Amino acid sequence: GWIYGLGASEKVIGEALKDGYREKVFLVTKLPMFLVRKTEDFYKYLNQQLKSLQTDYLDAYFFHGLSRNSFKKVKELKLIEKMEEAIENGLIKHIGFSFHDTLPVFKEIIDYYDWDLAQIQYNYMDTAIQATHEGLKYAHEKGIEVVVMEPVKGGKLANPTEEALEIMKKASNQRTPVDWALQYVWNQPEVAVVLSGMGSKKMVDENVESASNSGINSLSEEDNKIISELADIYRKSILVQCTACKYCMPCPYGVNIPENFAVLNNVAYSGQ
Repeated sequence: GWIYGLGASEKVIGEALKDGYREKVFLVTKLPMFLVRKTEDFYKYLNQQLKSLQTDYLDAYFFHGLSRNSFKKVKELKLIEKMEEAIENGLIKHIGFSFHDTLPVFKEIIDYYDWDLAQIQYNYMDTAIQATHEGLKYAHEKGIEVVVMEPVKGGKLANPTEEALEIMKKASNQRTPVDWALQYVWNQPEVAVVLSGMGSKKMVDENVESASNSGINSLSEEDNKIISELADIYRKSILVQCTACKYCMPCPYGVNIPENFAVLNNVAYSGQ
């Protein structure tokens, strides 16, 4: 995506995929909808992204962070038609979008076009906000491959309270906090891909191990009960449902919105 890694992520990935690695991966990036002002901007950004990624095609191209307002822009500027044109020109293979809004808006977008993929925020805490669990099932029923982001809720589910840890300790299947979060998402038959943010080799190793032990409908009745209890504990302690995605930034008044929400939630979460 255009904004990740302070704008450098595509260049970093382009370097990493040289020397034969490009053909071994499914490469996706996103059209920065917050920068698009006119129809011609579609190729302006796509061509720059292809250059940064050092490739001549994308396996999928997403509209970044669709909401009611940005989807209106997609329609007004006829950007889906540009996506289809890019497919005809061999620049992209599949069309999708990432999403940050409410269930009614999600359904409206899903019903508007024959999408290949949809990316939503989903974890055992966030089953009733944004696209919701209902939206996950709705997209799947339409034949859309659903990609999940924020499976550990921006790292919050990796750092449980003492109360949550006590719940985990009583489980027959002992798991790390991260594994509980990831297994919940992989357990859902409607989920095609899980995107997990990792910042160290240790995190990569833990995620690989978790993935190796995952499977659809693999959680026991006891596991699901534990996860339900964990979700209740976390929800009680979170005042603002923010994952620090930073789509609200920059603030016109200079306020670091995610940071302020994080401080508020951390105080509520820790009681300090």
